[in-house]
Amino acid sequence: MNRKILFRGKRKDNGEWVIANSVFASEEFARIDDYEVLRNTVGQWTGLCDIHDCPIFEDDIVVYAFADVPDAERGAVVFEDGEYKLKYFSGYMDDDLDSSMAKRQIVIGNIHDDPEMCEVEQ
Repeated sequence: MNRKILFRGKRKDNGEWVIANSVFASEEFARIDDYEVLRNTVGQWTGLCDIHDCPIFEDDIVVYAFADVPDAERGAVVFEDGEYKLKYFSGYMDDDLDSSMAKRQIVIGNIHDDPEMCEVEQ
């Protein structure tokens, strides 16, 4: 079985995102390829892509492609209890992120670059 494993992290020196197949991380720092990255931004590719074939990584913000009320169906991708999940910002529920769920989502940002998307309008 061949499975592509990718990691993503935001470079410390210029804020650009780096994607590679290996990561070294400790309590103090993290490296992806030859770049030091912000430790809290390191995330793994889920192995899934959204409706537009955009890779979905941990900490991405996604929205249900067919949502009547997009704010209610916007959430972050997290790894929890051994699987990837969608944690909706509205708090009304969580979903497992499997291939059929992923193909109904659109990646619209990530929690590091777009923290304002994590807020829910009341």
